[in-house]
Amino acid sequence: MYADSRGPEPQPSFMPTLVLHAPSSKAPPYFHEIVQARIGPGYAIPARVAAAVNTDWEVVVLDKDAKKRAEGKVVSLKATGEKIPQGMLRYDVHMADLRQVQYKPERLQHTGIAVLYP
Repeated sequence: MYADSRGPEPQPSFMPTLVLHAPSSKAPPYFHEIVQARIGPGYAIPARVAAAVNTDWEVVVLDKDAKKRAEGKVVSLKATGEKIPQGMLRYDVHMADLRQVQYKPERLQHTGIAVLYP
């Protein structure tokens, strides 16, 4: 903290960011539908990641095909009850404050997600 009247120093974010891929070359829902609805449906997310995600996390929705990116906050994860063949649960990712920003690519896992650590 500052010792004078300038106020507290800004605190950097140390929370991870969940990245979701919404490619325009695949079946719906598409990037614009996810951003509008603020729900990323049916993402396969490892159990250890799902257990750690909370409302302090940022979220990024990417369309690598169309080079679009939106950023916001995670509201919640809701298990769909479905699993991928490898046994990983699928989750609907509920988001808030999504805004389209300048495109920046991110490396993704084979399930179309990534976790970025500061």
